[in-house]
Amino acid sequence: MTISHMASKWRCFRRTCRDRPSGGITLVRIREGSFFDRTTLTEAKIFALSYFWLQDIGSVATKEYELGISHGSVAYWEQRFRDVCCKFFRRNRPVLDGFGITVEVDETLVTKRRHNCGPWTRQHQWLFGGYERGSGNSFLFLVRRRDARTLLKLITKYIRPGTTIISDLWRAYNGMSSLPQGYLHLTVNHRMNFDDPNSGAHTKHRVPHWQKFKALAKRKYGINSRRLS
Repeated sequence: MTISHMASKWRCFRRTCRDRPSGGITLVRIREGSFFDRTTLTEAKIFALSYFWLQDIGSVATKEYELGISHGSVAYWEQRFRDVCCKFFRRNRPVLDGFGITVEVDETLVTKRRHNCGPWTRQHQWLFGGYERGSGNSFLFLVRRRDARTLLKLITKYIRPGTTIISDLWRAYNGMSSLPQGYLHLTVNHRMNFDDPNSGAHTKHRVPHWQKFKALAKRKYGINSRRLS
């Protein structure tokens, strides 16, 4: 099989192809069945757009101008990039390490009141996650509830046995020490202090991590639970 210089197609000269009922030379589009199938954008523009997206460079309007593509094309391809990343992490879920490793867990709200006042909207979402000290590895999940059943299930799934876990005093974490995974659970009372006076436990690392994610999500999409997920 060779590439036709007259068009972006593969040309097959094998006997099995020539002997097909239709006869003649079989032509197959180079992009057939690939990530680039069914698009008129060049590979160079798609790679450039993926680089801008990964490095968080420029606004949508900037990408439109620099690459000479439409707003719809930018939105379409950035959604495809997100889909690829989602598929990867579903197949290769991040698991934070075990013995000798400390993980901070917490939950935060990713919506706000309109004009910073008034009642909460019905669409508010809780974001739960864990942050591994040292490596900076983490996981973040939107949760409908922040009860013990929901949060402890995520903890046992994404944090290895034997890990030291630090949390606040939210009641959903009360049963963590009794889990069979053998977690060492330390707590800090944020109403009283930022560091526990007895154990020295604190959750200072997760705050900038959460803020960075929320600022990025808001700048790119607003608070859109579909895209956050």
